[in-house]
Amino acid sequence: MNPLRAFFQTLSRLLVGLWRKAKEAFLYATSFVDSILGSIPSLLRANGILEKKKDEAKVDPAFRKIPNEGILEIYSGDIRRLATIEEKARATVVGISVAASLLPATVLLTDNKIFITHDLSAAIIVLWTVTFFFFCTSGLLAFLVLSPIPVYQLRLKDHPAIVGDDKNRDSLILAIALNELSILQKANQLSASMSCLRNAVISLCLFVPLFLYILFF
Repeated sequence: MNPLRAFFQTLSRLLVGLWRKAKEAFLYATSFVDSILGSIPSLLRANGILEKKKDEAKVDPAFRKIPNEGILEIYSGDIRRLATIEEKARATVVGISVAASLLPATVLLTDNKIFITHDLSAAIIVLWTVTFFFFCTSGLLAFLVLSPIPVYQLRLKDHPAIVGDDKNRDSLILAIALNELSILQKANQLSASMSCLRNAVISLCLFVPLFLYILFF
């Protein structure tokens, strides 16, 4: 083999390997930063894509081959999934409301001068702020899950029409596609809410020992 050709092949493999490593490192760093920010960047990016898909939604020809009973079962399953996501969001809102209300009490019920003059005052203020921010953000995202979005609600009088009218059947198929996209958006919001809640709990676990240390030592 030509030495020059062998050199360029080796160099090419080396550059490809370095590129893959750099790409993996970038993805890891992006994922890490996204996790620190409570998955909010991922939420905005993913839900933006889903919103565009809503605008471009069409009737899937594959659904036309499914019997009416199957179409109605798919629709009912989507509505149940939506209800499950909203139930989890309600439980999250209740828990966060209690936790977020206790944080201001730590300031109101203690002598602020202790924290202002202490050597670790900057750390306690930062941890308190971060914890409160993530609790509030998690709560707001959970409220977004509970906020109304366009969901196709099947009325009783529509049932016989679906069986005998292809136009109404296609409307329901399109509604199923739109509902699934809406459910994904709500699931993304709930996931981001859980990520923010996780960050708040981690920050709180750092805040509480430091708070007690400053208070009693």
